[in-house]
Amino acid sequence: MAYPSSTKTQLALSICRDLIFSSKISGAARNAGWVSRSVRSLEDLHKGLAEKPAFVLLDLNITGLDVAAAISAVQATEPAPNLIGYFSHVETESAREARRLGVGEIYARSKFVQILPELFSPLE
Repeated sequence: MAYPSSTKTQLALSICRDLIFSSKISGAARNAGWVSRSVRSLEDLHKGLAEKPAFVLLDLNITGLDVAAAISAVQATEPAPNLIGYFSHVETESAREARRLGVGEIYARSKFVQILPELFSPLE
């Protein structure tokens, strides 16, 4: 489940506005030797994608952001990073929509928290 990058510095982008959750993601990344950047807008996402992240973690329930546009931006990137979505278990429509838009890995938030440390492979 870990996603190695082809670059020297392994980078993950997190599209999340929840500061506590962003902290969990960045902590898991840091513990494995990765760099994690949290982006909160489509403009910031485009800038982050230019840095060729290994994967993008997307809060499917984020407010104030066009999730479909974010998914499209990630998918249009060459090479496309792996895109992993997570959602509140009561907001299942967002998961269905993300799957329809081509997001292959989608987890309920509680499961995502459990597997988060596994997503980052330690740097050698």
